[in-house]
Amino acid sequence: MRPLVPATLALFAAAGCGSSPSMPRAGEPRPHIPAATFASDALCPSRVLIHPLSRAAVLPDGGAVLIIHTELLDRFNQNTHALGRLRLTVLPPTSIGIGDHAAEQPPDSTWIIDLADPEANARLYDDLVTRTYIFRLTDLPNWLSEWVASSDTDSPILNAEFEFTGLDGVPHTISTTTRLAR
Repeated sequence: MRPLVPATLALFAAAGCGSSPSMPRAGEPRPHIPAATFASDALCPSRVLIHPLSRAAVLPDGGAVLIIHTELLDRFNQNTHALGRLRLTVLPPTSIGIGDHAAEQPPDSTWIIDLADPEANARLYDDLVTRTYIFRLTDLPNWLSEWVASSDTDSPILNAEFEFTGLDGVPHTISTTTRLAR
């Protein structure tokens, strides 16, 4: 066992002597990266995604539910958290023009979820398995409950829009749209 100690020490010493091409050598000036600019870009979400686990389902009592999983991603494509407000809107399957749907939006198919409170935000986030925010929507309009219970293959459109204030104090809105699955 003792002969391994000098070999191990030599290995660690050799590894410590190398230099990385991206790191400046001792005595060379380090490049200045403004911390505030980097932090504001890195910590704030740049995209919201509707996760493929999102689905519509029929409850054991016959009622309908939408289980929506959303992700906030930073500029490095890593999951992140943010305080803000999420608006979920479901449009009928016959809606055309997925990006421009304000005229066809039924009044009872929008849910606004307040994620500005840190405790509520943490309760809605699944950090153990999916690393997504999970929302169970049970107060569905009649047309949507009927679609959930039917075998119709034409899926409604789901839009998620997240509003938050960045570290720079400027309000931001990010959004995405997809079709619902069962």
